[in-house]
Amino acid sequence: MSKYDGKGVVLEWDAAGGTDYTTIAQIFEITPPGPSRNSIDVTAHDSTDDWKEFIKGIKDGGEVSFGLIYDPVLGTHDASTGILSDWDEDSTIPTWRITFPDAALTKWTFPGFITATTPATPLEDKMTMGVTLKVSGKPTLA
Repeated sequence: MSKYDGKGVVLEWDAAGGTDYTTIAQIFEITPPGPSRNSIDVTAHDSTDDWKEFIKGIKDGGEVSFGLIYDPVLGTHDASTGILSDWDEDSTIPTWRITFPDAALTKWTFPGFITATTPATPLEDKMTMGVTLKVSGKPTLA
């Protein structure tokens, strides 16, 4: 069984929500989608053995978070043309793709939009920015 470290993971973004991806520069960590599903309690007075009963509810693609070494003038970080332009865009939901450095180059592809940014400017360290995305719809792992 092969094992991999995280070095080499690639995050890409397509502002138009299609397939024209641009690699986001200077990413240093990524937490991929964490899909979940609601459970619906259907326990009734005649449920057997005093155990609660549930059925499957609606699925949620979860969130994605990533950190980058922030450079405000770098093309993919730029507020007017880079990923931060998504913050002000209300009509289009971009498509994102995370490619893992495994032998098969496994990919998570999902529609999503930025819900939060957290810039940091420490006195004696690099500028960084944490970004959170909300997955909108079905993420695909292939």
